[in-house]
Amino acid sequence: MTWTGDPIWLADVLRAEGLNVIEHDGWRDRGHGDFLDIRGVLCHHTAGGGSNDWRIVQNGRPDLEGPLAQLVLERDGAWRIIAVGVCWHAGRGSWPGWPTNNANFHTIGVEAVSRGDGSDWTPVQLASYKRGCAAIMRKLGRRAA
Repeated sequence: MTWTGDPIWLADVLRAEGLNVIEHDGWRDRGHGDFLDIRGVLCHHTAGGGSNDWRIVQNGRPDLEGPLAQLVLERDGAWRIIAVGVCWHAGRGSWPGWPTNNANFHTIGVEAVSRGDGSDWTPVQLASYKRGCAAIMRKLGRRAA
């Protein structure tokens, strides 16, 4: 089963899971076009770890126009909704049964605020990451395990 269309339900699904959600102005209209279908969630870290990492995710960087992911997970476990359209988070690659180099149009991207060296994850952030991703997967009709 897959979800067709943009995930305008992200805030509701995360809140229903009991998670703190911050809705950025314009998130319902932000993205690089419409999803083809949504097959899953692709989890990342920001490689920064600062309180303003969300700005790069929303606005992009010199070599890549934002938004870079639909969601940012803060160190306190709060979820920022940046966009619901397609975002540039997946890059090049493949997965069995999926189109090659096209996962941006099939996955919801999450950027968790972290340096990425394993030293700065907070317990509340990790718990929120698991609960939020599981809730999104259930909404997509996929196994949350």
